[in-house]
Amino acid sequence: MSRSSRCHRWTATLPAITRSLEAEAIDDALDLSALPMVTRLISPARRKSADERADATPG
Repeated sequence: MSRSSRCHRWTATLPAITRSLEAEAIDDALDLSALPMVTRLISPARRKSADERADATPG
């Protein structure tokens, strides 16, 4: 393999790696931003549901 073809392959690989890492970083940022929403919205709904089930259970 010539030096020129290795350089072209690296030139094509570097942007692909960069795009992949950028996509992972965006995905991680979205996951982190979703955490407060889950805590504020879903957790109270789960507690309310559990309380309603406990109230409906005879005993």
